[in-house]
Amino acid sequence: MRVQRALQSNGPVLAEELRRFSEFLLNVGQGNVPTITLPGGMPTDFIRIPDEILLPGDNLINLLTNVYFDILRNGNDPNYFASRAILTAKNVDVKAINDLLLGYIPGHKFTYKSNDLPLMDENQAMEVPVRVLNLIENGSLPPHELHLKIGSPIMVIRNIDPAAGVCN
Repeated sequence: MRVQRALQSNGPVLAEELRRFSEFLLNVGQGNVPTITLPGGMPTDFIRIPDEILLPGDNLINLLTNVYFDILRNGNDPNYFASRAILTAKNVDVKAINDLLLGYIPGHKFTYKSNDLPLMDENQAMEVPVRVLNLIENGSLPPHELHLKIGSPIMVIRNIDPAAGVCN
């Protein structure tokens, strides 16, 4: 989609860059990129990332400042966040990235907490300590504490109310 938009907006250089990147991602997903073998012949699940798509630095702050380099100037523009994203496979990494990025967004932070009671009928009553409920984090449940600021991006995982525009 981004390649097509770049072509339509007369950005052939950007379109070619995006095409090469999307082709690389497809090859990774299809298992066509060879994995790295350690000295001594030990195979790994790691792949070599081409230098032209590597960002400088070696920590999350460098990643954030490269992807969201002008957040203070453009953070109120809804298209700003729609045109960039950081993808990661683990929820713990998502939380760390979100917490750091939220620190860059100006304004007051609001904290919303989950419900602390399991919803069960009396026949299936089960005692679950609240602290255990609060520790549950997986891909299908929101975190116990959700931190937001006015203007911070939110990604909706499920189509909650498509008629009102609340959908993924």
